[in-house]
Amino acid sequence: QVLLVMLIMQKVAADAAKAVGTVTGADILQAMVKNADAVKLAKNNAANAADAA
Repeated sequence: QVLLVMLIMQKVAADAAKAVGTVTGADILQAMVKNADAVKLAKNNAANAADAA
């Protein structure tokens, strides 16, 4: 799970670097929040799958 979070953080940084124009801290924070929500969903789905097995 830690590795997944690290990979997502790298993607956030790469996406921010590719952005055209000025990237603000708010832009980076918003991307991080969206990815954090995706991580929560993935963890929840994994837990549900484990419970169903």
